[in-house]
Amino acid sequence: MVEIADAIVMVETKKEREMDTDEVREKAMAAREYCRHATNYMTANAGKPWRYVVIPHNAVQLSRGFATLANSFEHTVRA
Repeated sequence: MVEIADAIVMVETKKEREMDTDEVREKAMAAREYCRHATNYMTANAGKPWRYVVIPHNAVQLSRGFATLANSFEHTVRA
């Protein structure tokens, strides 16, 4: 989990070759559903929305900031 100014982000890293597997897609669907429920609760109680991001392991580099990675990969895995 990463808390940023406008959201709480559930982050996972996966091997690039595993990004399109059934297991990752199913887990992403469950995580997005969790984030949807968490967002509903948090916004009703003056909290931040939740997001879910899966990032390929080889994309994580010191030269790339978290916001860039999160925005680049938030919708990579389709449920």
